[in-house]
Amino acid sequence: MRTGRLYELFDGETHSLKYMQLHRVDLVHWDSPLLANVTTLDIPCGAFYYNLTDAKFRGIFTSGCPSLVNLTLDAIPHQICHSTTRTPVPTLRALTLICRKDFHETFTFPLILSTPFLESLVLEQEYPYLSRTGWREFVSLLEHSSRNSPLYPNLRSLSLQGVDLGRLSGDFSRGCPELTHLSIVPRLVPSFDFISTLLLSCSPTPSSDNYHHATNLPWPALRHLRLEWLDIPVPMLRRILHARTDAGFPIADVFIRACIEVCSDPAMLQ
Repeated sequence: MRTGRLYELFDGETHSLKYMQLHRVDLVHWDSPLLANVTTLDIPCGAFYYNLTDAKFRGIFTSGCPSLVNLTLDAIPHQICHSTTRTPVPTLRALTLICRKDFHETFTFPLILSTPFLESLVLEQEYPYLSRTGWREFVSLLEHSSRNSPLYPNLRSLSLQGVDLGRLSGDFSRGCPELTHLSIVPRLVPSFDFISTLLLSCSPTPSSDNYHHATNLPWPALRHLRLEWLDIPVPMLRRILHARTDAGFPIADVFIRACIEVCSDPAMLQ
């Protein structure tokens, strides 16, 4: 239904509305104050926003939802994907981006809106064969983020589900240096080598850097690690954990799903 009819449904009384999930809503006509107090917004890929102008799309998350705290998004209009201007959304604290189809380029969202106070980020790719998701652009954005002005200075929790893990390097941590929780859920079983790169190595850090505390280890504040796939090489994982502990940045909580060898003998990680 159109936004005007939706507004009529509530008879203008929407001041207490906090959560909204939109299905097949024509967002081209989005000009009412319907969601002024909404803090949680879920927009699946069935939403009709492919004819939106750049300004209208950005307006959904700014003037349209000025109190927005939690956002789940399934797709980005193709005409807006490669815009270079970033609109600030300072209220946003939790963001979930889900890519279900090729050419939806959902992971380009950080190139569109600036969310410096974001605390939780979930990136989920539903199928491993998808190639036009915006993941490459997202990784590049974080890897080239300035250490003195990172993309996500307040991000504490990051979940990567089904994305191409082989693209990651230790420099990925530049964009979110204060991470404390990392969850990795692959769709395809990757080589475990990337974990060593991701958790142990990044480019040399200048002495003036406030985030890496005179160490080249990525994410010095990381304390919680969740890994969900079979055939994790336990000796390599143990070396990674010991290396971080020896450097003074231990990972205190490690969750491994479906790894029979570790489950049968947790002492292997000690």
